[in-house]
Amino acid sequence: MIEYKGTTYHSVSSAVKALKFTRSVYYDFLKEGYSPSECIEKALEKKRNKNISQPKRKAVTVNGKEFASISAAARWFHVQPYKIRELVKAQGGYNIRLPIKNK
Repeated sequence: MIEYKGTTYHSVSSAVKALKFTRSVYYDFLKEGYSPSECIEKALEKKRNKNISQPKRKAVTVNGKEFASISAAARWFHVQPYKIRELVKAQGGYNIRLPIKNK
């Protein structure tokens, strides 16, 4: 049984499911010598930090059509994403002209 912030969990699995973090992260902290409640706190902190560090997608407009991301535009025009990124840099913004047409 694990107690965390006034809630008792009957197993690691139930805590993992309820708090939405991975069991492997919990056990990594346990191996480092943290108590079960400290393991949960560390696992949740790691999850928060991971979510913060995720890159933000930027909308891009290519040939007048708006896309949620560079990857989405690349898929639509059947080109590699680096081509779209190069054009964004070369044309100085996220509203670019692509010299090829969608097939």
